[in-house]
Amino acid sequence: MKRRYYLIDTENVGDRWIDLIPDLEGGDILVVFYTKNHSKLLGECYLKQRYNKQIRWVECVVGYNALDQQLTGVLSYLIATHGEAGYAIYSNDKGYNSVIDFWKQRGLDIDMVGFDTEKKKDKDSEHDKGGKDTDSKAKKADPVIISPPQHADKKRKAAAKVEKQSVDKAASGSSKKEGPEADKDPLADSLAQRIEHLDQLTEEQIILEIAKVVPTENMSGWYVVLVSLFGQEAGRAQYIRLKDDEERKRGLSHYLLPDVHKRNVHLIALLYQHEHLDPAMAEVAYKIVKAHNRKNKKAIRADFDKQFGKKTTEQVQYYKVVKPILDILKG
Repeated sequence: MKRRYYLIDTENVGDRWIDLIPDLEGGDILVVFYTKNHSKLLGECYLKQRYNKQIRWVECVVGYNALDQQLTGVLSYLIATHGEAGYAIYSNDKGYNSVIDFWKQRGLDIDMVGFDTEKKKDKDSEHDKGGKDTDSKAKKADPVIISPPQHADKKRKAAAKVEKQSVDKAASGSSKKEGPEADKDPLADSLAQRIEHLDQLTEEQIILEIAKVVPTENMSGWYVVLVSLFGQEAGRAQYIRLKDDEERKRGLSHYLLPDVHKRNVHLIALLYQHEHLDPAMAEVAYKIVKAHNRKNKKAIRADFDKQFGKKTTEQVQYYKVVKPILDILKG
């Protein structure tokens, strides 16, 4: 049975996609697109499922239609690398219909999977008014295949914009937890947690981790990191396959973390973990690098020696690992 990718638009379907997890076939993959405004239930699901190899977590930049565009970009990358697979966008947003049409016309196995949108609250209001409840055993919303219409629904888009603004406003004004866990987001450290299990990742997953921290415009940077993680021969082979593949690079570019500081720390952590060093020291290492001109390697080395020591091979490694990527660590 061929693999099927389910791309989940959590901004549109909320948490209903979670019911898919128990029914996943052996080759199925859920690609979950979320933002920092995700629900508490999604965060709890992540904590339980973060090591599930059939689920990929993709954090998206917040903005009107931003998640949709990022989902479409990742879809294009997946199709370019796994054209034989089947695909489904899990959303009721008809804005994806043109994308579905485009790929169907090219012979791809792709559908939109959504929910029956029958509104339960209309029945509830009728019941509250004393009316007879005609469906006391209301069924759960069943997934349905949504057929693409011929034209975009302008009213739907306008309504979606108003709804999105309301959700953003509600999220920003929501009550905050108290205590040391108040500002913690269980998904915020997803990359760091995956780095801790680097040896369990496939080659493709490692490529995606690199895409999160090195821009595809910086191919010399990619070469350095690929060689560091895969070795000289295998890393060079990966680089040759990627450097002229513009479509694949466009797909990978959607994974890049927007915060320069965060991605540079994660890049160092990625390499430290590969060399069996403490990835928690990546923040300290990056602060040292930021404090100097990148060309002043002697001063950087001196501060690394003060911070980590220079008596053992392991202590020296903290600088040696960072030295080849100094030109990548910008910002």
